[in-house]
Amino acid sequence: MLTYFNIDRRLNLKGNDPSGGDTLVVRIERCPASFKQKFLRDKRLFKTGDWLLCFSEDFCFPGADKFFLMDPAGKKMDYTSNELSSMWASLLPNMLDPSIQTYICALTLAFPGAVQPVTNLWLMDHKRHHFSSCYVSEVHDSLEYLLENGISPKDGIDPERFIDLVFSQNGVLDGVSGTPAARAFNYFTRLFVREHRNDELSDLVWALAGIESLLVEGVGHRRVSSEKSLVRSLD
Repeated sequence: MLTYFNIDRRLNLKGNDPSGGDTLVVRIERCPASFKQKFLRDKRLFKTGDWLLCFSEDFCFPGADKFFLMDPAGKKMDYTSNELSSMWASLLPNMLDPSIQTYICALTLAFPGAVQPVTNLWLMDHKRHHFSSCYVSEVHDSLEYLLENGISPKDGIDPERFIDLVFSQNGVLDGVSGTPAARAFNYFTRLFVREHRNDELSDLVWALAGIESLLVEGVGHRRVSSEKSLVRSLD
């Protein structure tokens, strides 16, 4: 993975949200002491010098013709350009998040055991943004367990090819599943949460659902509801 990120990578943004950009720059860098002290003091297991996975870009408000709000009747709501620009800035992480989460999911599978997010931090104009998302998972621990028991995930995967494969799945960014692979990826993202948790039962259910979607024909949208019901009943 370090070799892969010897150069900056470009992430093509997906979806129809008016983020005002088409790509993100993706790179890795060592965490400076000042950054650790300012933003990550509560992450005791993350130390100065550990690797940061960074997504960055300069964005500009796309204008009121592309970003606007509508009332329940489908009519544009009356806001000034400054008000819309402020709301757009507040919602920008939400627009970028599906692509970033899918990319992290792809990296987790392309580099088994190398990706272990501990938190996520959004900066806008060098100030912390309130947005938080689901990037943390126990997948890293699961991979370590497999390796300790002599089960090694396939290596030598072309990361660019694999990332393109993940992003090409129909509906993977929209919460719908048009193919068995897309269903598996959608289930797999349920293993990602905002903070570390102790909920092995839910992780097991979603993992089994993802595996089943690849092995059993005819597993469709209704499966999501049944798996959620199973989680609630077992809880």
